[in-house]
Amino acid sequence: MKRIIVIGASSGIGEGLVRKLTGSESRVALAARRVERLEKIASDLNGDGIERARVYPHDVRQFETIDATFRSMVDFLGGVDCVIVAAGIMPVDLKEQFDLETEVDVLNVNTVGSVGWLSTAGLYFEAQGRGTLVAIGSVAGDRGRFGFPSYCASKAAIDTYMEGLRHRFARLPIRVLTIKPGPIETEMTSAMNATGCAPLEPSIDRMVRAIMRRDGVIYVPWKWHPIMLIIRHLPWFIFRRMRI
Repeated sequence: MKRIIVIGASSGIGEGLVRKLTGSESRVALAARRVERLEKIASDLNGDGIERARVYPHDVRQFETIDATFRSMVDFLGGVDCVIVAAGIMPVDLKEQFDLETEVDVLNVNTVGSVGWLSTAGLYFEAQGRGTLVAIGSVAGDRGRFGFPSYCASKAAIDTYMEGLRHRFARLPIRVLTIKPGPIETEMTSAMNATGCAPLEPSIDRMVRAIMRRDGVIYVPWKWHPIMLIIRHLPWFIFRRMRI
């Protein structure tokens, strides 16, 4: 896995994966809106004068630019082995959850823009006959929650879409991996003042191990697998009383 594309690479999980996956024999194409952050990451990775990382300013809501940006990345990398879609936003203010403009923005970034990249990469891998396709979902997508309905819906859609791709590519050597993190120490959770977040570094390590050899669905940290299994099967009369 030497040629990698990461969408949403400027911070948090996306940045962590870029820094872990980019080694002496690999190259990576970085895309996000915050160009100055991408340039800092690329500078760190290219510190010895070898261009291992190249920056591509991109907003996933600009759907019409996805195909051209992808092709530019393929040209730089000389092909693609792995595409990771980690772009995502979540409103911090609970009141924003029922503001139409905010909710549409969440769905456009987390679902429509992400699907645009996943479908583009999926068609490329299908023609190539191999590849690894990764989407960063969330435990929030397993059930509609009190606090963030549009965010939950956006991540549930990605989960189902990835399952569809996994089904489509089941007879090909194309791995389709959905990573569902619980709360992790990132810029997003810091803005929410979230408590009990898992450390970023070991969480990234678990994700990298899965990216290198797994498909299907994984939870990070692992404890969220049994937790969400229980939550998914709670009867409604119990779940409706829970403020989660």
